[in-house]
Amino acid sequence: MGFICTAAIQAQGLSVVEGAAPASLADIDSEVLKLARPIESRLSALTVAGGQPLRVRVDEFSGGGPRSSFSALWRQTLINALVNLEGRSFTLTLDPATSSVDFILAGEIIEAGPVVRVFTRLVKARDYSLAASWNTDLQKTPLLAQLLAAAVSSADAGRALQEVRRDIYEADSKESPVRFEAGSDWISRTFHSADDEDWFIITAGRDGLLILETSGSRDTLMKLYVSGASSAAEEDDDGGENMNARIEYYAEAGESYTVGIQDYDNAAGEYRFRALLQDAPEDFIDTDSNNSREQALDLDLATGSIRTRFDSSSDNDWYRFTIPGGGGRLRVYTEGGKDTFMTLYDAGGKEIGSDDDSGADNNAALDIRVSAGPVYLCVTEYDHKTGLYALHFSLEK
Repeated sequence: MGFICTAAIQAQGLSVVEGAAPASLADIDSEVLKLARPIESRLSALTVAGGQPLRVRVDEFSGGGPRSSFSALWRQTLINALVNLEGRSFTLTLDPATSSVDFILAGEIIEAGPVVRVFTRLVKARDYSLAASWNTDLQKTPLLAQLLAAAVSSADAGRALQEVRRDIYEADSKESPVRFEAGSDWISRTFHSADDEDWFIITAGRDGLLILETSGSRDTLMKLYVSGASSAAEEDDDGGENMNARIEYYAEAGESYTVGIQDYDNAAGEYRFRALLQDAPEDFIDTDSNNSREQALDLDLATGSIRTRFDSSSDNDWYRFTIPGGGGRLRVYTEGGKDTFMTLYDAGGKEIGSDDDSGADNNAALDIRVSAGPVYLCVTEYDHKTGLYALHFSLEK
């Protein structure tokens, strides 16, 4: 059984014999941590077919009426406590629509006079049979009464919650970031004040495409730093869905990447963060050696496109196309979140044409007639930023 505080029923009502009296959010965090340990112990004793790690979803803690700030606080603090348990034998998912889980944690919050009892149940997702249950009794302090009285709708629950609490990962900073593993489930964080910034550090286990993104109702701003550099290698505001930030960056095995996230409007609230490391696209070419006209990378016009990256603030990517007899109309353009600039030269080094923003979203594009023979294309980043871009090319007679 988990952490249980006993209570005695007296003629005048229910009074707590043993039970915490939370006067601060830290007190509530402490009680939730006491609950998280026996939950982990119980889960470690359970197995599923194939010996795979258990997948667990944490659902709502209902309070018999409109959702309160306390119910939202209890659920989120429990999630954070479980995530941070060392050596845990299970994985967590936060998406309520996720059906492929083995167990579900949920419960109820009951007020009885001066006592608040939190019922926590672990049920099998397949048939909702009970696997374990725990009770936590708390004295109704002024803080607890305030949280219970603050009823919020599900749409506004995260915002109301963050006006009263910090998440369990505080205090973090660029110098002391939260270590995060690419491929982990979404992690919930909060901007607890107008100037709050959250920091993560991720070490790539292999070469690949590192995808960093946030979700939620916050307008997030994200910056990526390589190996603790003072200036950001990549920055994004609204590259994700609904004003969320998203960065795609080609990561190298063993390299560490520090990520800073803040609210664009300096508002408090809740959001989620995750990092994924995917294999590089099949058409990805690492162009770190084509930095001059003499080192230009030969591209087959039949290929049609490549994906590559600017790997430094001063990177110049050079490409060579061989135009067949009779020449034709060469069309080249970039795609992605970079502000590209391109210049086209003939075989003798004479400029044929250049462009900055004729493509979509600050991308460069050229559509120009060229003669037979080699032509050279130089692509740079206008703001000297690093990161991925796609280069498309075709020739029409």
